[in-house]
Amino acid sequence: MLDKQLPPGEEIGESWEVADIDEGVSSIVNLESGPMLLSEAMREFGEQLAPHSRDGRYPLLVKFLDVHEHTSIQVHPDAEACRRFFPNEQPKTETWVVVHAEPGATLLHDLRQGVSHAEFAWHARHGTVRECLREVPVEPGCVVHVPAGTVHALQAGVMVLEVQQPSDSTFRIDDHGRLDENGQPRELHIEQAIQAATVADDRPALVWPDVDRFQWGACETLVECGAYRINRLTVDGHMAWNIGPGRCYTATVVAGNLDMRSRGWSGRLSRGDTVLIPQSIGRVGIHPHAPSTIILSEAINRL
Repeated sequence: MLDKQLPPGEEIGESWEVADIDEGVSSIVNLESGPMLLSEAMREFGEQLAPHSRDGRYPLLVKFLDVHEHTSIQVHPDAEACRRFFPNEQPKTETWVVVHAEPGATLLHDLRQGVSHAEFAWHARHGTVRECLREVPVEPGCVVHVPAGTVHALQAGVMVLEVQQPSDSTFRIDDHGRLDENGQPRELHIEQAIQAATVADDRPALVWPDVDRFQWGACETLVECGAYRINRLTVDGHMAWNIGPGRCYTATVVAGNLDMRSRGWSGRLSRGDTVLIPQSIGRVGIHPHAPSTIILSEAINRL
């Protein structure tokens, strides 16, 4: 679906487009000097590449998830939970942009209205947490924001682009009986999840963004939270924009194909391709060959 070259015979559920964490690091492949790991680029270019990095690593993790089996029901801690209970963990907020959805596809997002934290804890401990959760129908183009502390799961039949804080702090509540490589049930983290989960009756699942229209197409601000901002560009004509000081974007094409040009670089991008756009580029031009959709992700770190 994304025209990516995959190892034959292997089932691949995730494609990490931009990653700079212990579990995996992306490669930048189109530099004049040759391929370079993103971690190496951060050490060499640092502030030019990611002005909002706090630890010298790229401050976003961007990936595609192709979900053929229900993911585990899980929760990620927020900053307050990390401070109180999990000093060795990092907060993790994430956002999903639905790229593909089978008819009738759904996902799980947050507790049903009226479910208390005590009720959630009881169900989590008794293996019936699914009864507490809100099931949300989705279709291509839907945007779902998952603040840290929100109990959630992706259901089979969806592909999403996920933008998240670069943390691996995940507490599984129910993994549908799956086994690990040793044939044992995968570890659950019930008590940690109970501590990390938050209850909020006003936490909507779907994002309904405002649309700003231009001669070249449209721009939607999908999410702006303490860690990042996400925009969706729908481009059917030539556009150009200036990259302001202190700005750095990841741009992921989720529909169409286009040429992108900047000072000293140009390339053809198709569905599934991702590029980094640092402030040093200055000005970017986009020339679509067909109506195209681009997800722009930008770390802002206002936490």
